[in-house]
Amino acid sequence: AYTVRLHFAEIVYQVPGQRKFNVDLNGARVLTELDIADAAGGPNTAFVRQFATRADGFGRVVLAFTAGSV
Repeated sequence: AYTVRLHFAEIVYQVPGQRKFNVDLNGARVLTELDIADAAGGPNTAFVRQFATRADGFGRVVLAFTAGSV
């Protein structure tokens, strides 16, 4: 078993709603339409999302980041 901690901070866009994306962990969607500036309460502010998972049959923990609506 593993704990995956993803650390985020929006350092490019200054207004919420300018970047949204999805995160999959071992093929399962764990974050949908994540807007970092909104979730952190503004730009240049860090926050962490944490997930429990297990390695796959090859001993891997696989993260996939895909484009959201923006």
